[in-house]
Amino acid sequence: MTSLEGKVAIIGAKSILGHALQREFPKASLFDTEASEDSAIVPIDLTNPRNINEALQNFGIDGFIINAAAYNNVDGAEKTGFTDSHKLNVLGPENLAQWMKVTRSHVVHLSRAYVFDGTKGQPYTEEDVPRPVNTYGGHKLEGERHLLCLEQPSNSLAVVMRTDDMYGPQGRDGLDALITQIRSGNALTVINDQIRSPTLTTTLARVVREFVELWNIYEELGGQIYHATSQDGCSRAEFAQATAELLNVPANISPVTTADYNDLFRRGKVTARRPRDVRLSTEKLANLGIETPKWRKDLRNYLQSPQDAGK
Repeated sequence: MTSLEGKVAIIGAKSILGHALQREFPKASLFDTEASEDSAIVPIDLTNPRNINEALQNFGIDGFIINAAAYNNVDGAEKTGFTDSHKLNVLGPENLAQWMKVTRSHVVHLSRAYVFDGTKGQPYTEEDVPRPVNTYGGHKLEGERHLLCLEQPSNSLAVVMRTDDMYGPQGRDGLDALITQIRSGNALTVINDQIRSPTLTTTLARVVREFVELWNIYEELGGQIYHATSQDGCSRAEFAQATAELLNVPANISPVTTADYNDLFRRGKVTARRPRDVRLSTEKLANLGIETPKWRKDLRNYLQSPQDAGK
């Protein structure tokens, strides 16, 4: 096994996952698609192949690029034209794939459970056929296919790691807002018919590190898809109720269906269709010795000690 020192780059270093990845790869080179006041984070334009070549010029056949850059506004992706979603979720991975083929570097690309339609009724495996129900999910699937080069299955330089509903330290993820609302005693209207796998970023970052360390030894792990979320799943209403219980704070939570929520709060707005149940099976990673906890355990640990949870 060769050392990973100096061989890892994180794209999307400013993102909620990027912050967690920095803790797992403290000597990684840092890049982001947005300008940063932190001089250690280098700007990168994933829509510009020349800029990618220049930014990543020090990474070659033994390099590992972790792409955590993404556009995650599901409703915003429904806009027509050359949108931010298409730029980051389709064109970015396509350009990274072209760079990867030339340099023979490795790429770990983070994707999302929204590539599925949510009708299976049980956790999706990596072998299940994706059927996105909205533009965002379609863009994520296109990005995956560019990197995996499905027309050329011999390509083992890329890995797609699908996750879902991230929360964690330093994130604009909604959990802090939820906690504030719970503690305020205000009434909360929360959707109860969309099932997800809430995933703690520090847990996900650990999973990525453990996988990269294995891939650095076993080249045959490349060219595949892996699902990396917490185990089990819950609705947003169940997650909100669990948060209140773990905080030991009474909560005024009103569960509603997606249709009722849209009628109450999103009437007249562009609203993407959501898949009903996109829980992911993590058995494939578990067979490699990489475990993820149940969502409630991670949530409890995070609420007790945000900076240490997920280690």
